[in-house]
Amino acid sequence: MAASELARLDVVRNLNSDQRRWIVVLDDDPTGTQTTAGAPVLLGEWTDTDLLEAGRHPSGLCFIETNSRSLDAQDAARAVKSATLAALRVADQSGLHLTVVSRSDSTLRGHFEPELNAALDAFVQAGISLDGIIFAPAFFEAGRYTQGDVQWVADESGTRPAAETEFANDATFGFSERSLRDWVRHRWATRQGQVLTVPPHALRSLRESRDVAIVEATTYHELIEQVIEAYEREKSGARYLFRTGPSAVRAMSGQAQPATGDACLSRGIAGHGLVVAGSHTALTNRQLEELVLQHAPQVVELNLSLVLDDDPVSSTAESRRSVDAAVTALRQGLTLLQTSRDDVPHSANALETTRWIADALAVAVRNVCEQEAPGYVIAKGGITSSDLAAKSLRCRRATVLGQAFPGQVPVWRLEDGPAAGTPYVVFPGNVGSPTALASVVSILEGKEAS
Repeated sequence: MAASELARLDVVRNLNSDQRRWIVVLDDDPTGTQTTAGAPVLLGEWTDTDLLEAGRHPSGLCFIETNSRSLDAQDAARAVKSATLAALRVADQSGLHLTVVSRSDSTLRGHFEPELNAALDAFVQAGISLDGIIFAPAFFEAGRYTQGDVQWVADESGTRPAAETEFANDATFGFSERSLRDWVRHRWATRQGQVLTVPPHALRSLRESRDVAIVEATTYHELIEQVIEAYEREKSGARYLFRTGPSAVRAMSGQAQPATGDACLSRGIAGHGLVVAGSHTALTNRQLEELVLQHAPQVVELNLSLVLDDDPVSSTAESRRSVDAAVTALRQGLTLLQTSRDDVPHSANALETTRWIADALAVAVRNVCEQEAPGYVIAKGGITSSDLAAKSLRCRRATVLGQAFPGQVPVWRLEDGPAAGTPYVVFPGNVGSPTALASVVSILEGKEAS
């Protein structure tokens, strides 16, 4: 990282300190922790007491895992409003300047309008007026940046607008707008605010809470400069709500590059590892193939057609079979428990199907871990990683230790529940090289990566 960038991050940290800023990230899945370190994470059935304790954390940063991308719009809005109101209460009680970040996907999937409306309504209910919304979807570490009114996605096959990637075909959040301004206007019609781009416009052009400023940034330096402008304006009395990808969270907290690889992953952990895969992206499938090739885990497949069958006998039998097989495998060595890859059930409501699958997998993992405690857990997929930590391992509090790879694969330590102390790797479904998953396992198993 260049000295000039470090100096500007110092400015961000000083502004945060001067204002007693507390950044609360409402994370629509746990992958939003992938650019930071040393921050508390709340998930599942967290309490106001947990949040009050998080507000005292020296990082000035807290993640609340709403997992709202897996919910329908109404439930997502409810979760966001409840969390925002709780954060406002704690901030008021603690004398902190609350900055709320609605963190979502850098490829533009998620409940844009319902979640922002819910957060805005919470501020209104608390008697706080806002001057607009700052939308910064960049995620540089994964090759996603914002330029020329387009969200760009770079990978090994080239660079394309997000509208031309597989993510734009998402069954729930699919879109076709190449222009980011058009994308926002299409989802923000009921608010009828102005939609502008910064630069060339400045944040002072925002006048009302429904106004949206799209931050164009191709580097951290550009993003940090926009954060500083926003904070300077807040120091003068303005107030903003943020909707961002992962990179803005690091810029806003003033963190430099967090610890990666061996620095946050323990080598040679006692106990056998459990890899759980719920994601069905093409990249996930390639990574699972490489994991099997390099490490030869025992593979247990949860047959989705059977476990989601209307016949309770078939469903129960498949759940029991997969759990028994996974327990036996885990007692012997590294185990991969995955949902079936080639018979993903479909329904008229894709989000409902996703929820059914996630619930079935969470129940299976909980039953496995109650019988045989894993030495570590790798959760493959955003919804999967949230459900496993909160529902399967019954964790309310975790800490971000760092990243397995720069800005891409968060490593947590679970702080409570029956698996407290267990290393927990949040591995998004759509990031990393084909060998990335196998490399993480190599480190945890104390082996050299291939």
